Amino acid sequence: MAKNKNTIGLCCQHGRLAIAYRDNKGVMRSVWEDVPENMINGHEIVSKNLFGELIKDTLAKNNIKAREVAYVISGEDVFVRNITIPRMEHQQILENIPFEFRDYISGELKEYLFDYAYIPPTDKDKADEDKINVIAVATRRKEIEDVKEIMGHASLKLVKVAPDFCAFEKLLAQIPIPEERMKERGFIDIGRNTTRLFIFKNGRYKLLHMVHVGGSRVIETIADTMNVDLELAKTYMYKDYENCTSLQECMNVYKDISVEILKGLNFYEMSDMSSRLGDVVLCGVGATLMPLCDLLKERITMNVSTIGEIFTSLDHDKCLGISGTAVGIIL
Repeated sequence: MAKNKNTIGLCCQHGRLAIAYRDNKGVMRSVWEDVPENMINGHEIVSKNLFGELIKDTLAKNNIKAREVAYVISGEDVFVRNITIPRMEHQQILENIPFEFRDYISGELKEYLFDYAYIPPTDKDKADEDKINVIAVATRRKEIEDVKEIMGHASLKLVKVAPDFCAFEKLLAQIPIPEERMKERGFIDIGRNTTRLFIFKNGRYKLLHMVHVGGSRVIETIADTMNVDLELAKTYMYKDYENCTSLQECMNVYKDISVEILKGLNFYEMSDMSSRLGDVVLCGVGATLMPLCDLLKERITMNVSTIGEIFTSLDHDKCLGISGTAVGIIL
């Protein structure tokens, strides 16, 4: 049976295309595919035409009928500022936001697109009827035009673009207990070559910290140890063929990854003495490797969970680690 025609969520990070959608019963579903290296370099799309065809083929293969798409862009491509401005009408805010970025972006303002989201005051904030708090964002116009072109190749209409940290905010909003939802929390996104630490406080995005270590070393280790090529090693890792993810050689890689992640967490806590970070959520490739997750839970002196353990109702297909932001963007 064909799936419904609601807006789908789509992200492409760490060399993987993830698509999230609701089926005819309203259940959140998600699928993902590896992106061939000739289509993508890091998080930059190299071939827009081929990538559009990949999206179309993935939708067809999974019998997903969709016309509209919400696309997740990397927070690395977005300039973010939390600002307090005089209370004014929506159109006035849009006209003034660009000038808040003059000292932060290169090139001319016309090369960028700008947007903002209103930040409602918390119980701790002092009400000020004359001012409002907003999170303002800027990204290069060409980035959005490229995404729109790609979706055209996939026969989809682009209706929404948002950075990944906004998708994580949407996920956090699903936590039913207010005290839990407002905790200072980190998402540790373990990707192919990098690990990104997203910090949130009071349910809002605070900052992003990068660690240059990722899951590609696990694939390389499996390839070397089992004497296979990288593509086959990748398949072995996904399926945990012959318990390959628990090889001692892989365990040594996990220890190296955990050391770098601990350094990143320590750096954040030392740079912000007011930090009360006590909870972290594992996602990305790392969340699919149970030996790595177990090691991080053992070594990180905080409450550590995988994204699937936190948001069980959204992990119907057991791949929320990879599809989390695609799910978040359509919540």
